Amino acid sequence: MRLAILGDFSHCASKPLQDFIRESNRGRTVFFLPAEAEALEKLSAIL
Repeated sequence: MRLAILGDFSHCASKPLQDFIRESNRGRTVFFLPAEAEALEKLSAIL
């Protein structure tokens, strides 16, 4: 199962949170994305 979390995360000041988001986006399970279209693209991609 994959999960996309939508929102603008650029304002997050927490370095650990920024690191977590960056590492999550490099993976194949959890994605932090700014737009629904990008989320649908990531979630529908063949693994």
